[in-house]
Amino acid sequence: MLLYQNIYVFLSSTIFCLLLTPFIRAVSLRYKILKKPNHRTVHENPMPLLGGIAVAFATLFSIVSFYVIYKQETTWPIDFSKLCILSFSGLIILALGFVDDVKGVGPWGKFVIQTLAAFIIWAFGIRLNFFADYIESNIFINLFSLFFTLFWMLSFTNAINLIDGLDGLATGISSISFLSLGIISYTDNNNQALSFVCIALAGATLGFLRYNFNPAKIFLGDTGSLFLGFMLGGISLLGAMKTATISSVTIPIILIGLPAIDTSFSIIRRLLKKTSIFQGDKEHIHHKLLEMGFSHRRVVIILYCLSVFFAFLALYLTFNSGRQTGLVVLLFSFISYLAFNKLGYKEYLKLLKYRFSVNEEEDNVPLEVKFFDLTAKLNIARKPEAIWETASKIIDTIGFERSSLHFFDPEERKISKVFSWAQDLDKIESLMKRYQKIVMGKSLGKGGSIVSYQLSQKNPKILLVRSKEEMKGIICDEILKNIAANEFVSVPIIGRNGQLGAIVADKYFTSKPIKQEEVAMLSSLAAQIAVIIERNQLTKNLNTVFANVAKRQQNVEAQKNLLY
Repeated sequence: MLLYQNIYVFLSSTIFCLLLTPFIRAVSLRYKILKKPNHRTVHENPMPLLGGIAVAFATLFSIVSFYVIYKQETTWPIDFSKLCILSFSGLIILALGFVDDVKGVGPWGKFVIQTLAAFIIWAFGIRLNFFADYIESNIFINLFSLFFTLFWMLSFTNAINLIDGLDGLATGISSISFLSLGIISYTDNNNQALSFVCIALAGATLGFLRYNFNPAKIFLGDTGSLFLGFMLGGISLLGAMKTATISSVTIPIILIGLPAIDTSFSIIRRLLKKTSIFQGDKEHIHHKLLEMGFSHRRVVIILYCLSVFFAFLALYLTFNSGRQTGLVVLLFSFISYLAFNKLGYKEYLKLLKYRFSVNEEEDNVPLEVKFFDLTAKLNIARKPEAIWETASKIIDTIGFERSSLHFFDPEERKISKVFSWAQDLDKIESLMKRYQKIVMGKSLGKGGSIVSYQLSQKNPKILLVRSKEEMKGIICDEILKNIAANEFVSVPIIGRNGQLGAIVADKYFTSKPIKQEEVAMLSSLAAQIAVIIERNQLTKNLNTVFANVAKRQQNVEAQKNLLY
């Protein structure tokens, strides 16, 4: 009978989600609740959000209808009130995700609401009491329990949110995880009722995958990814409460192995780069696989297979009563090491070594360590001058000999400011001043600088010029004959809302060829500058900033004239 009940729950949630999702998509499109493409996303067109509502309500419909139909035939060994509390807190997270998708919520706002929801379930007895047998004081037991419960819930909630970067990735991984938890609960006489919730969530996510797999028609949004992560954490916590052993805590972590590894890597690299752990980037595991040349679909399928493997490890650990916990943890650690090493994260080990090496000679510091270290300093820049001061050092580290940073005013449709740098600026200072004057005086299009031409395009691309003769008729003759190097590269700075500027770099003094990896690092720098500009809202007050700087310089010159 229990098997048929689980089948009903699975099919009802799947079918209801299949029917509800098109309606949610239509609402999202109607009210323009869309995810717009930006420098961190891989989709090119605005996509409807709020898919999590379809998943949540399909799950709710399935459980409520099941309870109405089978309430006379089903016992609930688990405390039913705890399921209600978990569901209530899950709805708080769902509401948080909805507001974030519609209006946007800051990282600290999300943190506070997530902590509140986790505290509610702790206060009503859904908690991790792993240290209860080792501590005598009830006060310390409660404090440890509160800390680890909050940490557990916040980790699970945000792990699914962080992995939600490709079509169908978070949805598929969640479906695999809930299905595995459902099997584990189904085989446990004390947790069979919990299997209904897990199977309902697995069915709902599978139904939603029909519209979310590449090419996606709708996204989960934070509404869905936060809700699924929170429910996954809460359900695994309810299961772990029955037997507070190492294996009972390890199994859920192994089960979400991929999101757990990706989240750990994200926190580590952001701390090493001295950036906020809340600041998004494009260095997640799925981004790395895309950079290796795999297609969008293939990356998702590869990660599905890895998630299935982790699910098998968790099931193996469950059915062996935790006797092979050490072996499974060792295997999990080995896979984490392979991912760290093969996906390009090993440079962070060098950065970690450099951070703790007080006697490291500057000349012996590896290029990638210098790059990451300067990148970390760039993240704390708040003004255009500070951005360029550090950015020019990064450009020098990459291997370029001369560069200019162009700020673009989207309202005036012109270059609003140009910063210049060169390894030996004294030799060409007058030349660079002339360049700035030409650039500032020209409108977008041909007949100006390479940046004027580049930013006049609808979708500006990186321009790597191997011979300046190619630019005849595009760049003005004075720049082409007297200022430009024979080889140069121009990288656009593109933010969420459009063009912000560009970086031009060359090897003016030695005329050495520009390497592809140097272009890639310059492109990475441009992407980071875009994040910093928008984070500090420099686009809104850039002209004011420059005007104030110019006024202060005039005042200083006037005071000098008075003194002398």
